[in-house]
Amino acid sequence: MNKKITLQIIIIIAISFFMACETKPTKSPNKDLEIKIAGYDYDRVQAIMNGKVSHKDLDITFDVENIYSLNNNAFGPEKKNDVTEIGLIPFITRYVNNDFRDYTLIPVFISRTFRHRNVFVHTDSGIEKPEDLVGKKVGTPGYGMSANTWIRGFLLDDYGIKADDFQWIETTESSDGASLNKSFASYYFEDDFPLSKGPEGVDESELLLSGQCDALITAITPKAYLEGNPKIKRLFPNIKET
Repeated sequence: MNKKITLQIIIIIAISFFMACETKPTKSPNKDLEIKIAGYDYDRVQAIMNGKVSHKDLDITFDVENIYSLNNNAFGPEKKNDVTEIGLIPFITRYVNNDFRDYTLIPVFISRTFRHRNVFVHTDSGIEKPEDLVGKKVGTPGYGMSANTWIRGFLLDDYGIKADDFQWIETTESSDGASLNKSFASYYFEDDFPLSKGPEGVDESELLLSGQCDALITAITPKAYLEGNPKIKRLFPNIKET
């Protein structure tokens, strides 16, 4: 394949066209094409992962990876995957500023997450509704993460809250243990945009629990919340109703 294509379109095509086949892919020297696919372990891609989606002329493999590895492979020199899930905002940033053309982006979204779930607040912060975020300190392991862009979008569209209505603190660590890709932290702001770096070695959970920020906007679920710490809660408790 001369051009890479994204995971989303191959899944849509495969599921709609091949689901009835119920066959398992087998390696054969007669295969015309080997396709290496990488992405999250979604239920929507199980048909590819378990072999229900196949084709007589295709040798398909699927590697489960997190978004950090996916982006590193896509934007790095190796390009080991023909089809890959990819971070939307990192892709657009590279496309616009670095003339990145190694993959062709297809806007079909296999992740169907209610991003309201990714806004967390300290229980002592006094934040009970979105408007209370104004003037507060908000931590994040990555301002430019795609999920955070969606969140900033609905905060603006639904509540009139602009991105510069609060102070952003970007952490140097992520509480899910992932290694943050520093190269994605090149943003194009006015000099007075309220974004600063957090203390070295402190992740977003620690930042919130220590009182150094009042809320978190993040693509991941913070460790403190997963562990049931009573000092952290979701701003939107009823995600689907919101």
